[in-house]
Amino acid sequence: MTVPQGRKGDLVKEVSNAIKASFIPDDGYILAEFDWTGIEALLVAYFADDPDYARICKIDIHSYNTSYGVGEPADAKWEDQRLKDHLASIKERFPNERADFKKAGLADNYGQGVYNMAKDLRCTNEKAQWYKDIIAAAAPKVAKWKMDTRLRAHSEGQLVNPFGYSLAFFEVFRPERADDGTLKWYLGKEASEALAYMPQSTGAAMLRTCLVELGNHPEEGTTFSLLVPTHDAILLQILPAHLDRIMHLVKTSMERKWSELGGLSVGTGAKVGPHLGAMKAWKPAA
Repeated sequence: MTVPQGRKGDLVKEVSNAIKASFIPDDGYILAEFDWTGIEALLVAYFADDPDYARICKIDIHSYNTSYGVGEPADAKWEDQRLKDHLASIKERFPNERADFKKAGLADNYGQGVYNMAKDLRCTNEKAQWYKDIIAAAAPKVAKWKMDTRLRAHSEGQLVNPFGYSLAFFEVFRPERADDGTLKWYLGKEASEALAYMPQSTGAAMLRTCLVELGNHPEEGTTFSLLVPTHDAILLQILPAHLDRIMHLVKTSMERKWSELGGLSVGTGAKVGPHLGAMKAWKPAA
């Protein structure tokens, strides 16, 4: 379900390219892949009611965080085009650093602690805390959302996302009696899961809606075929003569204004190629 990116090391990249090259379309078709841009971070911004964070998420929150880590900080007060250009440059010049900030940012949104983040990123605890400090500075309202979400999951015993999906929780916080006899509360084994549930289940509901819609399209199976969803991405194959039209069809489906989310729209990125190891950004025909 997760194809290695191959960003670190020649051997890892070679293995990654070999794996990707094994994903090929049927004869006469071309592969296409759509994924939402920063969807989980953007959904966290939506739930946290943080419009500044949402604006940055729509442009590129991972490159925004990376810009501070590499000493070329972006400014949220910049106008859109200047911010986009700067973050695009950061993404191009610092792919490895951005990959780590992306992983750290998504994990931090879901309450991952310093020790586990250090383990996942294969860095020291001090470096993991450095990631967390930079990420926290970009999201002033997210900390409140984290606590509010955990308290709701604890007090109500469940969380329900905007699409009606629900999940029960039993140990978001756990009580422990101190030596002096007082009862204290600590984060329980479901504390991180409570934070992950809302954005992840909402993204899954959005993806399911698009897959059902596209799967029911009269041309599915002829001019295009759905292949496999991976996290927030859809892989499909398309006959070249219908490429632009079907690409617009998928783009429209995924970038709709979601009534369940107050009209929120999430942008997409799209790539096409003869196999998964040779994908290039899709540019509509003039």
